[in-house]
Amino acid sequence: MFTLPDPNDAELTVNAGTHWHSLYKQAQYCLETGQYDLAVAINNYLLFQSDIPNDVAAQVICNRELSLEALYPKVPQSLAISNRIKVFVSFRSSGLVECIDSLQFQDYENFQAYVVDDASSDYPQSIRQEYTHITLKRNETPLGWSASLHEFLTQCDPDDIVFPIDGRLVYCDALRIVNEFFNSYNCSVMYGQYRFSSGDLGLTVPITNREFSAALREACHTPLPFIFRCHVYHDLVSRNSELSWLSCSEQEAADRALYYALLDHCGFKRARFSNQILTIT
Repeated sequence: MFTLPDPNDAELTVNAGTHWHSLYKQAQYCLETGQYDLAVAINNYLLFQSDIPNDVAAQVICNRELSLEALYPKVPQSLAISNRIKVFVSFRSSGLVECIDSLQFQDYENFQAYVVDDASSDYPQSIRQEYTHITLKRNETPLGWSASLHEFLTQCDPDDIVFPIDGRLVYCDALRIVNEFFNSYNCSVMYGQYRFSSGDLGLTVPITNREFSAALREACHTPLPFIFRCHVYHDLVSRNSELSWLSCSEQEAADRALYYALLDHCGFKRARFSNQILTIT
C-alpha cells in the first residue's frame, strides 16, 4: 500500500495494483478542483510506475508543473540580478575533464568554481593556468566530500548561490538558468532533475511536506541537483551542533543527510522544484 498525504489531513490510499489510468484521472481532477498538494503527490507516485507510457509521463510532468505553479507562483516582478554563483566540485577519480569543460563554456559570467582535488593520483596542474573562473585546491590526504564542502561553505558569503556538482553541467546556459530561477521565485533552495551518462533520466520529485520528505529520505532518495543560498547553511550550522552529514563516510549518504536537513530547515515554501535537467551524473 502507498499512502498519499492530503493537504486537509485526509488520506488517499492507493493499492499497489491500481492501474495508472485511474490515478491519472484523479490527479487531473485534483488539479481542476484546486487540490494542488494532492495533485503533486499523485503525479509523483505516477512517475514511479514502470508501466506508464512515455507520452503519459510527459503529460503527468506538465500537470504537476501546473499544480506547483499554483502552489508556489513566481514573484510578480522579478529583478534582473546577476547573483554570484559558487560551484563546488570534489574529485578523486576520472570525470574531472568533462566537468571542467562544462564550466569553461558557461555563458554566465558571475560565477566561481572551487575544485577540490581530494588526494587524487592525477593532479591537474594546468587548471590553474587555463581557467579564470576556477580555483583548485589539493588535499594531500583525503578529507571526503562533506568535510571539503563544509570548509568551502564557511568561506562563502551568505547571499552566494552554492551549486555542488557531482558530474557535469548539461548546457552552456545552465548557470544562467539557475540565476533566473532564483530571481523568478525569490527562493532559498532550488532542486530538480539530472540525467545519467547512459541517457536515462534520474528522477527527483517535488517535496511539499515533511511527511513525504521523511518517506523519501527513508527510501534513500536524494534530491539532485540541490542548489541553495549559503545563508541557509550558515543558519543551519549555527543551530545544529551535531552536523550529522559530516560523519557520513559515503558521499551519497552525506548528500542526502545535508540536503534534507537544508530543505527541512529553510521550509518548503522557500524551496522550489525545477523540471529543467541541469547535470549529467
